Amino acid sequence: MKRFLRAAGFMLCLVTALLCGCAVSADGHPTVYRGIDYAKVYDYDYFIRQYPGLAKKYNYDDARILQYFVNVGMHKGRRGSSAFSVKSYRYGNADLRRKYGMDLRKYYLHYIRYGSKSAKRRATRKGVTVMQDPLTVFEGVDYDEIYSYRYFIKKYPAVLTSVGDDDAAVLEYFVRTGMKKKMTAKNTLKYPDADPSSARYQELFRKTLYPSGSTLPKNYVTSTPKSWNEILLRVISETQNGGGYYTGSVNAEHPKTTGQALSEAYTISGSKAAVDLSKATPSYCSSAVYMVMMKTLLNWDKKGVIPKKAWVNLRPYAINGMAYPAQDDGVGCWGRANANGPGAAVLVKELEAGKNYYIGAPKEYTTAAGYERAWMRAEPGDLLKIFRTKYIGTKESGHMVVYLGHRYALDENGKRDDIIYYWSSQKSTGGYGITSCPRSEIFRAVLTKITDPAAFKNAASITPTDTDAWLKSLVYGHNSSTKEMIAKIK
Repeated sequence: MKRFLRAAGFMLCLVTALLCGCAVSADGHPTVYRGIDYAKVYDYDYFIRQYPGLAKKYNYDDARILQYFVNVGMHKGRRGSSAFSVKSYRYGNADLRRKYGMDLRKYYLHYIRYGSKSAKRRATRKGVTVMQDPLTVFEGVDYDEIYSYRYFIKKYPAVLTSVGDDDAAVLEYFVRTGMKKKMTAKNTLKYPDADPSSARYQELFRKTLYPSGSTLPKNYVTSTPKSWNEILLRVISETQNGGGYYTGSVNAEHPKTTGQALSEAYTISGSKAAVDLSKATPSYCSSAVYMVMMKTLLNWDKKGVIPKKAWVNLRPYAINGMAYPAQDDGVGCWGRANANGPGAAVLVKELEAGKNYYIGAPKEYTTAAGYERAWMRAEPGDLLKIFRTKYIGTKESGHMVVYLGHRYALDENGKRDDIIYYWSSQKSTGGYGITSCPRSEIFRAVLTKITDPAAFKNAASITPTDTDAWLKSLVYGHNSSTKEMIAKIK
């Protein structure tokens, strides 16, 4: 009778298992579910001891419990066997963490299919309690000099509660949030650069990239800005997004043009200028970059190096009725910066205030490394003229921006195509704001670095009616060659 009951029980188990899509192992407890044998990561007896409440809930039905383990337990990281810990396997294999992130089920399946066949992988199936080789690179920037995953979570345990035990998520939290709060992520006694007040910490903070439409944090430059780029980035961080993007004339929808906004925003007060960026709206790309540059110059010029005559000549004469006629492309300082082609670069060269660098199309370099080196010169706060097509001049499609950084990326074919981040005025952000584009959308570019702000005093010799004939020609029928443009900016 007992033998009959045992046989009946086994048959009942078999029927239930088949109905659930399971097969039955030799010991009578199923480990195969929908064609996959989970015996390497699951043992029925161990599992019900670990989770007696679940066993009771499912009335000790081994087929249903296996089904629960596969469909729910693995996603939650539940341990199914004394021989395998998904936490240990995840901690011990950094390459799998990069690949799978927090998709825990994939770690179980990887071990079943591949890891169990590798001695190196098998060594990590249990017993690894400390995360190995935690991630330090975020969006192409390596924070290893100032960041340690283990130190950070020990100092701020609440971070794990907030984002989870995931080295990628913890690093992103540090970069996006922790650095704004000046959180320390490495022992500053051993690593002085990890101190939030250090120049290196602040430099890495300024490499943080922010999504399209966002603003730079108020403390993007965390100490008193000293360099030109630091002052410019501080100005951008204090500039409100939006304000409208507009290139047309007055109408019912737009009671004020960008030219009128410029004349209201830039005034002469005493011996120098006054620039109110809140009045410089609506805007377009070259007006946004020029006015940020003027505000930066004001903030830099604490000692009155720039004479009044230079401030007068730097003023945008953008509408009729001012002291000078509205400046066409190439006319005066504003007309140079507002021109087609590399207008701002030409102005900076003429003032002797900085250096310009040409970034060509990929085909203009003999190696991919040469193209990468050209882009590596760019630093947050540099000016960048983007050319979206081959044309320079009348037919060009361009954009004037402040470069903020780049993120390593691949296109759909696996070819490198970094994302370029920048600040400017554009339709997509409704005026001022941050946006980005794949590098493949940039045909060529001109990078401008302001290295000698004092040289803006030379604007005293560029009268509001002085004309650069080459820049003026670019709006009146002339399309420049690459060679001609390079000669003009070097």
